[in-house]
Amino acid sequence: MKSGWRNLVDALWRRPVATLDKSAKSLLRWFESPLGLILLSQQQPLISSLVEEYSSETQLLVSPSGAALLGKKDSQSDSANRQLRIQLCPGTRNFKACRDMEYSPLVADLDAIPMLDNSVDFVLLHHTLEFSENPHQVLREVSRVLAPGGNLVIVGFNRWSLFGVRRWFSQISGVTAPWAHHPLSTGRLIDWMHLMSCEPMGVARGFYGLPLQCRKGMRWFKRLDDWLMSIAAPFGGFYMLHATKLLFGRSQQRRARGRASDLIRLPVSSPAARVGGHQLHLVKNLKVEKTKK
Repeated sequence: MKSGWRNLVDALWRRPVATLDKSAKSLLRWFESPLGLILLSQQQPLISSLVEEYSSETQLLVSPSGAALLGKKDSQSDSANRQLRIQLCPGTRNFKACRDMEYSPLVADLDAIPMLDNSVDFVLLHHTLEFSENPHQVLREVSRVLAPGGNLVIVGFNRWSLFGVRRWFSQISGVTAPWAHHPLSTGRLIDWMHLMSCEPMGVARGFYGLPLQCRKGMRWFKRLDDWLMSIAAPFGGFYMLHATKLLFGRSQQRRARGRASDLIRLPVSSPAARVGGHQLHLVKNLKVEKTKK
């Protein structure tokens, strides 16, 4: 049985999550605030570089912000016309924000995506898992629809940062989104990805300033912020994790290596030779047997 102080810590640390379907409007307003715009301005170049590097025909975006994080389509480009960009809207409250964008809206639950297996080439989860009641199931669904060789990008808030400190004090006062969330560490996400046949490729971090709605204060920290972002210091306000889905699962690869090693140890037969009315089967490491036709 837990002691009194342990119950108090759990009550302060593990508060209810403001899920995306319930806090869509408040999250959208926050990302339009000065602090949210600064955050998006640092995340957009990192996301755009991956979108340009890994060209894909089918892209899936899940984000509480109204920003076109995957970029805008070029109507004169043939490759852009072939692209299918889908924004998953968890709940009807997010449908209006999705409908105003250039992407095709899809209203569905995050833990039950109505798409075929291996049907998406690029998935961006932008501040999604920390606002989910079951982030592990959401990641499993995303891994299911992601095609082998496809790319997965996860953007989330970092608990061990000034953002995390602000979140803790804001939750005590009862403030909801965006501070009412459960941040996930990159180590836990990497462990989950290994179980889902995804190989982590790299982690980028950003925003080292004070999480305050004050433009002047952000300008003071801009040089320090840019330098810390260039060296990817681990205490940034957000992280961006990039992973690729393997062609075969790790268990399948181990079974394939086991079968290959077993086949190597088997006797290897050489071509049969005919002598008179008999047929000789020459087998290495075994005696030569004669069999009549």
